Amino acid sequence: FAAVPALTPHTASFAVRLLRAVLVSVAVVASVLTMERTKLRAIVLHRTRPVRLAFHRLVSRGIYVARFLRRLPRSVIQLLKVGVRRLIIGPLRWAVHRGKVGLHAFLVWRKGQPDQVP
Repeated sequence: FAAVPALTPHTASFAVRLLRAVLVSVAVVASVLTMERTKLRAIVLHRTRPVRLAFHRLVSRGIYVARFLRRLPRSVIQLLKVGVRRLIIGPLRWAVHRGKVGLHAFLVWRKGQPDQVP
């Protein structure tokens, strides 16, 4: 075996490689044209599934982003209303109530109890 020269791989010429590419393309087109419609549809759906799923994810995320952006002004207004109620109106109501209670206590103290004789 050592005396036998090493085999060199056969390389096809450019013309042969070009002819193979053309013939493969023609064979694929001929197969597709002669294939049953249902089988062709199944193959196309199977091969394009990852792209279709990615497109579906992209579209649904776009829809969610659009909904969020459409509802954002309403949410900001609602958040501002709650903030004003809790930070301004609530403390003001508390202060007015405490003032009324204090005034009432003062007036009752100044007038005196009804059973006391002046």
